[in-house]
Amino acid sequence: MDINLTNNIINNICLEHNLHPILVDIGSTGDSPVIWSAIESFSTYIGFDPDTRDIQIITDKRFKKKYIINKAVTSSDKNNSTLFYYTKSTHCSSTLFPNFKSLSNYYSLFNIFQVENVDIIKTTTLNQLVSDLNLSSLDWIKLDTQGTDLRIIKSLNSMIFNKVLVVDVEPGLIDAYVGEDLFSDVHGYLVGNGFWLSTIGLNGANRIKQSTIEEMNKRISNFHKSIQKIKGSPGWCNARYLRTLEWLNEHSALNKDYILLWIFSIIDNQIGFALDIAFEYEKLFGKSNISEMLVNYSLLIFNNLPE
Repeated sequence: MDINLTNNIINNICLEHNLHPILVDIGSTGDSPVIWSAIESFSTYIGFDPDTRDIQIITDKRFKKKYIINKAVTSSDKNNSTLFYYTKSTHCSSTLFPNFKSLSNYYSLFNIFQVENVDIIKTTTLNQLVSDLNLSSLDWIKLDTQGTDLRIIKSLNSMIFNKVLVVDVEPGLIDAYVGEDLFSDVHGYLVGNGFWLSTIGLNGANRIKQSTIEEMNKRISNFHKSIQKIKGSPGWCNARYLRTLEWLNEHSALNKDYILLWIFSIIDNQIGFALDIAFEYEKLFGKSNISEMLVNYSLLIFNNLPE
């Protein structure tokens, strides 16, 4: 895809229709997702991460508005604090305790999930966020909560949930935390509530116990240095879900919701779905400059795709 062409098209549409997406990044260790770079100048970015050891405070003006909130997002509005487990790897810190019985099957994971500190941290909910910032919607939510993605999605009140257009999740395929939300549950809920799976990437580790490595070290010198030869096994995934057109139709979505979903589909490289949206927009709202623009821009991007 021609990045410059795509960015110019998105800029034109956002400017002409005064679109300002709300992007929520839960578990925002590091910089904001690269995929948002095409829409950042028009967007409000809201990042959460209670483990601030790796957070980069960005002082440039890339986003229209930007909030960094050092609280954990939870599913319950009954408490404003919770226990938080700081692990050896900042990317594994969580409100859930690591499941070392399960992790013991994965030598490299068992080590990085070791708890180095436990503290009580402040919490909030997405419903409270919408109220505090007086937001009309949460358009794209990225969750990397280390085991609680589904319960946070389920905690959204229906008025907020119904308007969400894209959800990114990073659920486990193994129970790395005690009581965590696994991919099968997250996937089933989202697909059953008006989303379809656009993208998935698998990540994992080598399945071998530390006790086995210790035994092998007795037989083969420095065996532990060679465990990368062992086939890796899936442990968690990154998945992106887009709203279905059927859901938008059934919930009387506004024309701007279709336009935003079109933009999100374009930057996710889902050109076929973008064309679906363009023609659905024309059917619902009639032929107009914007309906022709969505169709023509989709075709222009399609024609510039590599063979």
